Amino acid sequence: MQIEYIGHNYTHNMDFKITRPNGSNNYLALIIKSPATFYIDGQPIHTSPNTFFLYKKGSPQYYEAYEQPFSNDWFHFNLAPNEIHYLEQLNIPFETPIQLIDVSFFSLLIKQMAYEVYSDNLYKSITLDRYFQIFFIKLAESYNAAHSNELIPRYQQLDLLRSKIYNFPYKKWTVEWLAHEITLSPCYFQKLYKKRFGITCANDIINARIELAKYNLTTTDLSIKNIAELCGYANDVHFMRQFKKITNLTPSEYRLQHMQKIEFTS
Repeated sequence: MQIEYIGHNYTHNMDFKITRPNGSNNYLALIIKSPATFYIDGQPIHTSPNTFFLYKKGSPQYYEAYEQPFSNDWFHFNLAPNEIHYLEQLNIPFETPIQLIDVSFFSLLIKQMAYEVYSDNLYKSITLDRYFQIFFIKLAESYNAAHSNELIPRYQQLDLLRSKIYNFPYKKWTVEWLAHEITLSPCYFQKLYKKRFGITCANDIINARIELAKYNLTTTDLSIKNIAELCGYANDVHFMRQFKKITNLTPSEYRLQHMQKIEFTS
């Protein structure tokens, strides 16, 4: 894989337009972060923000801003014959809009690729190959999953939300706010969440907080009150009640038990 040109977070005014009747002498991958219009066989296709588009070598390229300034990530690249076969096996369609659920992930990969392209890093060609593979493998997963089950895109959104909950369990998460994040009613959101993870969202938030509490109990000498606050509890009494309900131990008992295990194994 050889990247010829690459750009991250490029912006243009509302008059932006690409007209290449003969395409380009390489492949073109685009992540369009704003509304846009693509012309395929002369027919306009309006796309929403966070759309991926892939052009083959020599394919006509016609696209433009739509009602807003144009923003995108992009890279032109060439492939060796064996790499062309690899890309074909992933079944990613050319000249077809693909809606990205987690656009930040793909955008970050392009940012990292751009850094490597303009660096003099010793192993940059190997690094670029790995980034390229990850980019298109994850793109293929996203595309194929979305077309095999209509709930998969929702599940991907739920996975991202759950990741946020477990990374920041101390935040004041509410079902209403989480449902709004992925434009679902609270009732339907809770139904999908339980179906996806086998637990209610409210109980999962509690589990995330208890996991953080366990970590702090076994790796710090913070007081129970401080740990309760770090985990998002307004008071330590409520924290201790929930902790014991889940672990069958008080926080102090859990800490002591863990310390005894360390002493026994050391």
